[in-house]
Amino acid sequence: MLTRGPTTRASSRVASLDVLRGLAVAGMVLVNVGGGLPGLQHARWHGCTVADLVFPVFLFVMGASMAQTAPPSTARVVRRAAVLFGLGLLLNGFPRFDMGEIHVMGVLQRIALCYLLAAFALRRLPARRVAPFVAAVLIAYWALLTRVPPPGAAHATLTPDGTIASVVDRAVLGARHVYANGPLDPEGVLSTATATCTVLLGWMAGRRIATPRVLVRWGLAGVAVGLAWHPLFPLNKWLWTGSFVLFTAGVAALALAALARADEARWTHWPEVLGRNAIVVFVLAELAGMVLGHGPASAVGLLVGLTAVAEAMWRRRRFVTV
Repeated sequence: MLTRGPTTRASSRVASLDVLRGLAVAGMVLVNVGGGLPGLQHARWHGCTVADLVFPVFLFVMGASMAQTAPPSTARVVRRAAVLFGLGLLLNGFPRFDMGEIHVMGVLQRIALCYLLAAFALRRLPARRVAPFVAAVLIAYWALLTRVPPPGAAHATLTPDGTIASVVDRAVLGARHVYANGPLDPEGVLSTATATCTVLLGWMAGRRIATPRVLVRWGLAGVAVGLAWHPLFPLNKWLWTGSFVLFTAGVAALALAALARADEARWTHWPEVLGRNAIVVFVLAELAGMVLGHGPASAVGLLVGLTAVAEAMWRRRRFVTV
């Protein structure tokens, strides 16, 4: 939906969400189109690189933004999730649209499902129970992946085809619809639950956005607990492990606290305009990447061009929301 709105900031701390969202979107462009841009490669399996931070930070900001507005109607939540999921499918299928091979999941599909699940969870959970709920989901997911072996295996292992997550992806999505035909989807079925926890942690942070000191304490705690859990349940974006959730949410909280004080600096304008039209920037980046090809030069040039587009929309007060 195209809307008109003010370009002035109603609150510097709410504006910081736009800045952080814009930085995350810029990171997505550089990572997805960069084709191995130095310093922006994903971890091959266990571990967490700068590139691996981009998506969870975006989900965290989505949760924090949900805390700034009144809960939308059920119809609005479902419609938004359906539109996002549909856009993701269109991007995955473009230009051939072979429904027998199409990758069902993806970035926009994960955003859609996490938004849907988080919105419904927040309707039913009192605020004081959100943190215990997140803890319960993360612990249950750890137990499921480390204690339940795939069919025919003696025990579970944290390998691409050694966890129950890979079995569920192939069973629910179909082997031909899993990313690169499997064995595991990076935006898989089971890990959508823990990715939703990233959104809920963002919602908790959004309720404290006016008190950066609290965000710093939470951020440091998330990073510390995530790293402490890493030896037992490694940081892993593909599996979206509990340690990955806590570590990346901690980093996002620290970034949000920093931007709450720094977002009036001149350098923050360009990510803010990207953040205000994030869906337009992401979709155009995906389409342009298919046409222009992938590589460092393409990614940097594309980001500059998309920033110019977002700036023009900003000046005309044109903002696209789903």
